[in-house]
Amino acid sequence: MPLLWSIESLGSSTLKKELKDKGAEPDDCFYVQNAALIIGKDDLDLQHDPPPDIVIESDLTSSSLDRFAIYAGLSVSEIWRVFNRRVDIWRLTDVSYEESPHSAAFPFLTVEALNEFLLLGLAEGERKAAQALREWIQKQ
Repeated sequence: MPLLWSIESLGSSTLKKELKDKGAEPDDCFYVQNAALIIGKDDLDLQHDPPPDIVIESDLTSSSLDRFAIYAGLSVSEIWRVFNRRVDIWRLTDVSYEESPHSAAFPFLTVEALNEFLLLGLAEGERKAAQALREWIQKQ
């Protein structure tokens, strides 16, 4: 069964809005709902382009919590924060983030399911976890 959405990754691109004098560089970022709007773009300009739908922050050596206000100012709707071998989903509400039990970009994806795939990847490798995730998505 083909997926009904496309995903575009911009990796660890620097996200900034010069008019708001805000910027941050996530560990990864993805466009889901807005993927079609950024396909083929070489330079992302948040003055004219939408922000990523998901930013991923891996807190291995330092906390990303202090960057949440920057992401809110850039209107990033969702942050996946990896900390202590766990993923938490944070969703933008007005001007700040609140933890959420599921993703807005992928409403069928819960924190529990996301963490199962993270642990599988840590135990058996990224490729096996990615394959298991694809199979799980097709069943949803």
